[in-house]
Order: sequence, then structure tokens, then C-alpha cells
Amino acid sequence: MGKQPVRMKAVVYALSPFQQKIMPGLWKDLTGKIHHKVSDNWISTILLLGPLVGTYAGGEKLSEHLELCPKLPGEGEVGTQVLKQADVPLFFQKLKVLVN
Repeated sequence: MGKQPVRMKAVVYALSPFQQKIMPGLWKDLTGKIHHKVSDNWISTILLLGPLVGTYAGGEKLSEHLELCPKLPGEGEVGTQVLKQADVPLFFQKLKVLVN
């Protein structure tokens, strides 16, 4: 059984004359409309833009830091510091000084 072509009607979308008269009014005083929306919803604007700006700024600062910091030996390895038995009492002495 072969496929048979199906005739479809073309759909044309157009704006009515009434809608065409409204369109220029949408672009008048656009900055004023944006200012009005932001000033009415300033808390939502802060909660939206705050994390975005913070993430961008943090990424920029991190990339700048990574470019400027010297590379350590064993680059890419996780460095751990092991406390020796002799270092433990010294640590507690410093801690006592800070607490008192």
C-alpha cells in the first residue's frame, strides 16, 4: 500500500485593522513602562538580578584569581596537611590564647 498525498489548506494569520492601530502605542514610552514595572516590583527585581550579578561577579573574580595565582607543584592533585604529634599541643596552645 502506497502513501496517498493529503491536501491541506493554507492558514494565513493577519492582524485586524483594530489591532494594527494598537501596535504603535505598545512602543511609546517604553522606558517609562519598564521603570514603572521595576519600581512596582522592586523586591522581585532584586531577587532576580541579585543572584545573576553575584554569580557573574564571583566567576570573574575567580577567573582573575586563577590567572594571577602561582601554580603549585603537583598541580591538579588535592593537597592535604597531616598534623604531626608534636604539632597537636602547639595547636591547642594557640587555641587557648585565642579563646582567652
